[in-house]
This record gives sequence, structure tokens and C-alpha cells, in this order.
Amino acid sequence: ASRAEGLAEQLGKEVDIKIVGKEVEVPYESLNDFFGTLVHLVRNCVDHGLEDPETRLMMGKKEKGTLKLEAYLEDRTLKLLIADDGGGMDTNVIKNMALKKGMIDERFAQSASEDEILQLIFAPGFSTKEEVTAISGRGVGMDAVRHTLNQLHGTIQIQTQLDQGTTFEIRIPNVA
Repeated sequence: ASRAEGLAEQLGKEVDIKIVGKEVEVPYESLNDFFGTLVHLVRNCVDHGLEDPETRLMMGKKEKGTLKLEAYLEDRTLKLLIADDGGGMDTNVIKNMALKKGMIDERFAQSASEDEILQLIFAPGFSTKEEVTAISGRGVGMDAVRHTLNQLHGTIQIQTQLDQGTTFEIRIPNVA
């Protein structure tokens, strides 16, 4: 939470962080690598997801963005929701950047589902930023999240709506 707040401050943004499920007990040792990569996902929400206060006000939103982290156990599966109330993800922007970088071809771009396009954000080297900053644009981080989840046989789903926000839903089986 403090990292997200510090990042938001660096970016000239304000964020209200809500955490639900602090009492959930999981074997931290086996999930240590995953929790280490989770910072990339939170950083992505703050950097790419949340708008600056002026933009938010113009859109009729609260000046301060919201980042919600929710955790619970369901049938020995750890379920995490990381949600922001930011600008959402534009699949056309993702698709065009992937085409530009040669990560996909025109055939895939035409036939891919929205989910397949959204999953491109986890590809090594992918970034929608045109230039590299100290915070993002190198295309590393989200691929580490995917890699670590794959090792744990976990999944990640993305729900997004333009101007409304994005939710990442993570499921990691057999943790309890």
C-alpha cells in the first residue's frame, strides 16, 4: 500500500487504497516469489490505470483514484482481485502497439478475442508507453507476474471498461 501511495505521489496522482482480506492465511513461503512480482501489477494500475486528478475531475470522478486489493480463500484456492477505477484498457491501443512491435501479425489482430488482446500485456517486452521512464515502459514486470503464476498453476483474468477501470482476478490453486 505504501509503495502504491509513493508511486502515485511521484506521478502527481492521488490514490485511496482499500484492502479487504488481511486476515486470509496462506503459506507465505510457497507464494513468496508471487508476492514479489505482485508489485508490478499494482504499479501498472497506478501508472497506466489511474488518471491524474485534473483529468478525473473533468470526467466527473473523484479527484483521488481508488485501488482495491481483495483476497480470500475459496475451496483451497487463493483468489485475489486488484481493481482500479481508472481509465480502463483500450484493446485497440494494445493491439496496435503489439502490431507495431511485431509481437502479433495482422491475421491475429483481426481474429483475436478481446481477452486474447488483453493477455498481450503479459508478453515479454510489451508496453504501451512510447518512451521508457524510471517507472515504466521497459516491458518488464507484467511478464514476471505471468511467469510466476504459471509456476504456481495460477490464472489471471482481466475485466476492463474504458473510463471505468480495470480488475485483475488472480486464482492460485492448492494454497491451503
